[in-house]
Amino acid sequence: MTSPIPLPVRMPWWRGDRIVTVADNHNHLGYRADDITRDARYTRYADDRGCSAATPAR
Repeated sequence: MTSPIPLPVRMPWWRGDRIVTVADNHNHLGYRADDITRDARYTRYADDRGCSAATPAR
């Protein structure tokens, strides 16, 4: 017996890169260099060694 209502199909989806540039995350959105959104409470910065709560040198 087939169902008259199509069963849900699981579609794979991609959330995108988890690590983005400061330009993509802040500059292109119009945030200033001293805006609170760049504070370590809200943003994590990564380098070749991994993630850091410290803000990068300006």
